[in-house]
Amino acid sequence: MKSKVLTVILIFVLTVQMAVFSMANYSNLSSDPGCELGKLKLATINEKEQHSGDKSYEVNFTKTWTKAIEDNQVKFEALKTYYCSAWIKTEKPLENFSLAFAIGHKIDGAVSELTMTRKTLEKTDSWQRITFKYKVDKKKVNKQEVAIESGDVLTDTKFFISAASAPTEGLPQTVYIDDIEIREVPDAPEK
Repeated sequence: MKSKVLTVILIFVLTVQMAVFSMANYSNLSSDPGCELGKLKLATINEKEQHSGDKSYEVNFTKTWTKAIEDNQVKFEALKTYYCSAWIKTEKPLENFSLAFAIGHKIDGAVSELTMTRKTLEKTDSWQRITFKYKVDKKKVNKQEVAIESGDVLTDTKFFISAASAPTEGLPQTVYIDDIEIREVPDAPEK
C-alpha cells in the first residue's frame, strides 16, 4: 500500500514539474501582455475599462487599415508556430466591425508580406477574446511565394492590430484592448 501511495505522489510531482517546464518554455512574448505598462506603440493607456488588472489600451479608430497597437519587441522565429490572442471591448455594440491581427517581419533583410488574420467582432459591448495561430513558413522571392528554409533569419519582427473594416455604424469608434498573449506552441506531429 505504501509503495502505491509513493508511486501516485511521484507521478503527481513529475506531472507538475512537466507542466511548469512546459509553461516556462512557452511564456508570453508580448512586451506588455497585461496592457499596464504603456510599452506598445500608437495606443493610449486607459484606466476606466479593463479585462484584468487596472488598465487597458484605448484606441480611437478614425479610418480603416491604420495600426492601433504595435509591439515591435516580439521576436518570432522562422518555421515556428505562434498562438496569439487579445481581449477586445467596444464602447457600444457594433455591427460588421472587423479587426486585423498581423505579424510583420523581414527575412534575411528583405521585406516580407504581412501575415494577417481578420476577425469580425461579435455585436456586443462586453469583452470578447480574439485568437489565431500564425506560422512563418513562406516568403516571397521574385514575387513568388516559396517555402522558408531552416537557415532563414527573421528581423524587424512585430505584432500589430488595426481596423480591417468600418462597422455599419461608421467611424470613429473607440476600442479597448487588454491581455495580449503571444506564445510559441509546439507543432502537432505529422500524421
